[in-house]
Amino acid sequence: MGPLPRAVTSWKTYEEVFIRPEGYVWDQARQEITSEEQSYAFLQAAWMGDREALDRVFAWTEGPLVRPDGLYVWQWPPMDGGYIVDANTATDADQDIAFALILASNAFPNTTDRDRAKELLAAIRHGEGIVVAGGWVPCAENWAVADRIINFSYFLFMPLRILRASAPRGMGLGCESAATIC
Repeated sequence: MGPLPRAVTSWKTYEEVFIRPEGYVWDQARQEITSEEQSYAFLQAAWMGDREALDRVFAWTEGPLVRPDGLYVWQWPPMDGGYIVDANTATDADQDIAFALILASNAFPNTTDRDRAKELLAAIRHGEGIVVAGGWVPCAENWAVADRIINFSYFLFMPLRILRASAPRGMGLGCESAATIC
């Protein structure tokens, strides 16, 4: 069963208005591109089964936003050829991208998406993870690890089991619910 017709219409309208041909999501009001905006578009494209949009958004995201550690910079305006405004990460965006890659690998069977998801999950664990009894949890952002800051709005409870099952061996989340963390 595919997406409902209204969902397809909404998605196509969103794509037309916000996603540029190059593959980035343009925030006209703030005049910027963020990893969160890219992750939302990538996740929506995966849910909608739109391989073309998924590939276009991901290819662009893997260009200027990917950091050497495999995570994504948070803020990047394209003016003057583009530049990084904030090289810190947004853990929610990194998790959303990993989740979208897993969805894509299931919708369009291939190992490339799943392999990148595993790499990203390992990078999230190493760069944005806080060790807790029984494993680890994602922190607010890369800068928040040392202070052990957890932003629960960045914690993706819905896909938690899928992310855990897809993580490389030994990298899975050490918790299955919020009760385990608290």
